[in-house]
Amino acid sequence: MREKVVENIVNTPLYPSVTEDRLIWKNENHGEYSARSAYRFCVQELLDTSHFKVQGSWNLIWKLKIPPKLSNRVGIGVCIKDDTGTFILAKTEWFTPVCEVHVGETLGLLSSMEWVNPLHLGPIDFELDAKKVVDSFSSTHQDVTEFAMIIHNCKTIFEQYYVNSSVEFVRRPSK
Repeated sequence: MREKVVENIVNTPLYPSVTEDRLIWKNENHGEYSARSAYRFCVQELLDTSHFKVQGSWNLIWKLKIPPKLSNRVGIGVCIKDDTGTFILAKTEWFTPVCEVHVGETLGLLSSMEWVNPLHLGPIDFELDAKKVVDSFSSTHQDVTEFAMIIHNCKTIFEQYYVNSSVEFVRRPSK
């Protein structure tokens, strides 16, 4: 078990734009410790709730041969098209953090900004189907969550390298 933990720590993606190591309290929406968030964490995660469990052979469920639906990985797909919509280049990337969807989407934006920059393509329109990410990118609100720190890194890279570029929300086409 310890080897897996060490492997996950070593495989955690680090970006050159991250210059400060920060402690983030993940049990609060704004990343700040409070007595209320600590209490909520204790009640939801640390207290013994075994007396609430229903009797039965629940272990049989885990022995069923069902293909796994979860891989605990974040997949990022990036596609570059020119101004006429013609495909130019694409890449995929996989991370193994267990994170919320909006954090994974933001990691995708950060990864694409770092990937596209050395290509010197000129003004870029970064299009995302994650409205929360685009809204946060456009906002001046700051907090100390993991999500906000990644957004901050995206903004720093964007301001430094992407003059006359944009980050825009586009609806995912329905199937």
